Amino acid sequence: MKKTLLSLALAFAASTGAANAAPVYAQAIVSSDQNGTTVALDRSNPNAVIGAADGVFYSLGLGGNLVLDFGVGMATTPGAVSEVTFNLEGYIERMWVYVSKTLDFSAPAVAYVSNQQAGLPGGTTLTFATEGFRYVKLVDASPVRAGRDGFDVDSISFSPVPVPAAGLMLAGAVAGLGALRRRAKKA
Repeated sequence: MKKTLLSLALAFAASTGAANAAPVYAQAIVSSDQNGTTVALDRSNPNAVIGAADGVFYSLGLGGNLVLDFGVGMATTPGAVSEVTFNLEGYIERMWVYVSKTLDFSAPAVAYVSNQQAGLPGGTTLTFATEGFRYVKLVDASPVRAGRDGFDVDSISFSPVPVPAAGLMLAGAVAGLGALRRRAKKA
């Protein structure tokens, strides 16, 4: 019985860890505004941001923004953002990242990202403390220069952090079953 319970606990812990490690991508585009910037047609579809990095991207436009809905409330989590123009000398693109449970983005930005970071393979990690969020707003902060069209977003994702309480509940259940078994043996 002990071996069965231990096996069950280990299998549950392994499956929970694996399920929580999968990245969560935006479910929908709430709004997009390229701020009047002239942007090539192949960089103007905000839906290019949804899903994993694939080389297809959306340009925020100089001073533009994009609001994404992740569909569920996210807890404080690490995230990643991928950008496509990098390693070009003197070609700097930047953006601010805001998060919110509602569509009110009055709180300060949680991250400031440059294409020098986000253009690396796998993008750059976003780590910040918050009480949770559902919406993410990306705001271009690139220097205004002729021929530029703002930060180019390929993808953005967040990885849920496992909830420690689930492990405690499982441990309590296993201990309770063990106590019941001991009680049954005494009777």
